[in-house]
Amino acid sequence: MAVKRKVVFITGGMSGIGHCLAGKYAARGCDVGVLDLAVDESKRSAIERLRAGPEQRVRAWKADVTDAAGVKAAIDAAVAELGAPDLVINSAGIQRAGEILAQPVEEFELVVRVNLFGSRNVAAAALAHMGKGGQLALISSLAGLVASYSYTAYCSSKFGVVGLAGVLRVEMKPRGIDVSVICPPEIRTAMVEKELQTMHPVTRELKDFAGTIPLEESCDEMMAGLDRRQFRIVPGAKARLTYRLGRYLPDAALRGIVDSKVEKILRREGLL
Repeated sequence: MAVKRKVVFITGGMSGIGHCLAGKYAARGCDVGVLDLAVDESKRSAIERLRAGPEQRVRAWKADVTDAAGVKAAIDAAVAELGAPDLVINSAGIQRAGEILAQPVEEFELVVRVNLFGSRNVAAAALAHMGKGGQLALISSLAGLVASYSYTAYCSSKFGVVGLAGVLRVEMKPRGIDVSVICPPEIRTAMVEKELQTMHPVTRELKDFAGTIPLEESCDEMMAGLDRRQFRIVPGAKARLTYRLGRYLPDAALRGIVDSKVEKILRREGLL
């Protein structure tokens, strides 16, 4: 009798974290379904070359996570070809930095639509096919746990993803489905490299405190947390320290430390 291979769906799987995770799950012997705004055959083939065996399937579908009906159709098609998913990871997301007085409302809304509404749309479409033993993972950010300067839209959306994951965990637990939320610090992906060109100096120094970790290392830590079925996964030792300080330090003390540091940087840079 053939042994059923684990089926993993990953959104945003044509680049960055999603592409790295897709390759690693293929190397584990899983069937992998990738969903993204566009299907790049060379990137799909790169995942396929990492398969543990030729019998594994690596397929890709076009999907915009802000389009609930489109996401549902893509996931339905993936299920029809690969079977119901054992693990779904929503890695699709964008970043647009900007202080509130400088960021257009349209840009704020776009970030929230992609990161938060997109997470909702993927969760709703995927959970309809998942049964006992399934697992859903939403990728948030350390910026979804700790506020950061000039991340008005990004923090708002990623804090929302953490809240959404918390509700889904409670709702899905009686069905035997585990929900995880992944909150990485800065990871050197193409999206981050582009942001670095215009990053605010205050943001840069606050992010330095939380640390930057390599893509491969971060994905290994994410997968280890998913294997343990942890709810909240924070890759990186410095990032975990930052999260714990934010959680356990008295609010007044933490705000005082952050406010002092922000003012010092702004004065040094001639911005205050």
